[in-house]
Amino acid sequence: MVEISISYLYNSWCEIFEKAGISNFKNEVLWLIQKYIDISISDIHLLNSYNISEGTHSNILNSLKKRSERYPLQYILETQPFYTRDYFVGEGVLIPRSDTECICEKGIEFINKHKYNSFVDICSGTGCIGITLEKETQISRCLAIENSLLAYKYLEKNKKFHNCDIKLKLIDIFSKSFAEDIDQKFDLIVSNPPYLTKEDMENLQPEVLYEPRDALFGETNGLSFYHRIVSISKKILNKNGMILFEIGLGQSKDVIKILENACFLNIGFIQDDSNITRGVYGFK
Repeated sequence: MVEISISYLYNSWCEIFEKAGISNFKNEVLWLIQKYIDISISDIHLLNSYNISEGTHSNILNSLKKRSERYPLQYILETQPFYTRDYFVGEGVLIPRSDTECICEKGIEFINKHKYNSFVDICSGTGCIGITLEKETQISRCLAIENSLLAYKYLEKNKKFHNCDIKLKLIDIFSKSFAEDIDQKFDLIVSNPPYLTKEDMENLQPEVLYEPRDALFGETNGLSFYHRIVSISKKILNKNGMILFEIGLGQSKDVIKILENACFLNIGFIQDDSNITRGVYGFK
């Protein structure tokens, strides 16, 4: 056993986190300590002497050190909340963002309004979009597609954890036989594809550099996945069906143009609570 001062541990690492540029440093230090010790913030300030195993002490210090180097907090905690549910995350899978929740809200709205029976979630990652749509609607046929084996393992784990009735497929959407391999059509295609540009990739926050590049980078102009998904929609989207995309900042005009050129109708955009355009949709 090791005798430590929890209050000293907390205060000293708060200083380190603050110097490292971590804005929410007080809560993050607390959460990382609580990952290994069942203790409240009031106890932390009161306990100058606390006995823990050498293994637990080592785990706490390793986690705090990793985070001080701007390693993603979510990867250390191994979970990330999204739309009232928690999702397993780790190296190799994109961390769900709250920005994406407005895409889910619009998807739920359209599934209910148009009585859609099926959807495919392309570039599914953790499965947060597909699982949310399956859980929040009465839709009967769902497919989630991912091309990264590392990410696919988290997709499987999250599907099982949420007891979700959604089929999974590991496949590259740029494969020439993609539509044939899918061999079915859907009422809704939803996707949060890689959309960062080359310039975006050169200006990422330190934490994002640890996330998988292939889940972020949409080639030089950030639009390659939108072109591809719209192209394959000719074979996998039902008549009167729709496409629903999350997009990057400033991409709405370009993605709308891609949909217009493919003869999609009633094209619209989705804004978050801060009036930032986060998504674009269109009907076949």
